[in-house]
Amino acid sequence: MDAALLELAGCSEAAGREPRLRETPEDICFEATANAIALHPARPLLAAGDVDGDVYLYSYSCTEGENRQLWSSGHHLKSCRDVAFSQDGQSECGGWQQGASFSPCPRTSPSMF
Repeated sequence: MDAALLELAGCSEAAGREPRLRETPEDICFEATANAIALHPARPLLAAGDVDGDVYLYSYSCTEGENRQLWSSGHHLKSCRDVAFSQDGQSECGGWQQGASFSPCPRTSPSMF
């Protein structure tokens, strides 16, 4: 079968084929609209919070097929309004509207950083 047709079908022709490098990482898509995004200060990590109250942590790469979801918070009752990394990159926080306060999300595994 023609390699172009295999690629369109989402199939790899050969397991030993070199991964394709892109100029930019592939899109990271969410089921709900993301209203907060933060980039890690030193590593290729992206945190995002969505209108359904979920917070996600992704690693991203310019190597095709290498974007990975590393962690998610699970569903909250309110929309996530903010996500951020600490300056040293050792922790991540998400904020949900609860009056005037924001709740921190659980600390992510140190092995991810």
